[in-house]
Amino acid sequence: MRRASWRIAVVGSRRSEFHTALGRLCKTPEVMSTFKDRLLEEKAQLDERRAKLEAFQQSEAFQGIEPMQMTLLNIQAQAMATYSQCLLERLAWLEPKAVEA
Repeated sequence: MRRASWRIAVVGSRRSEFHTALGRLCKTPEVMSTFKDRLLEEKAQLDERRAKLEAFQQSEAFQGIEPMQMTLLNIQAQAMATYSQCLLERLAWLEPKAVEA
């Protein structure tokens, strides 16, 4: 009997996981809002780090680092700018499109 109750618990757990995963795939307003919120948070964190890097690039300390490190940080800053733009575009695609008359 114990074994049967254990199996029921596992099946119930899997069912819950299935419904959770299914909910993530559905484009309900609450799921989209959560997804959009995560994108907004990710972009805000990225932009904050990017601003700090750009401030460092303008500092005297930046001029004192090895040329290879300087080059790599410049590449990183450009990659962060591209990434930020991609997140912005993804957010724009989540907005409802206006229907042309």
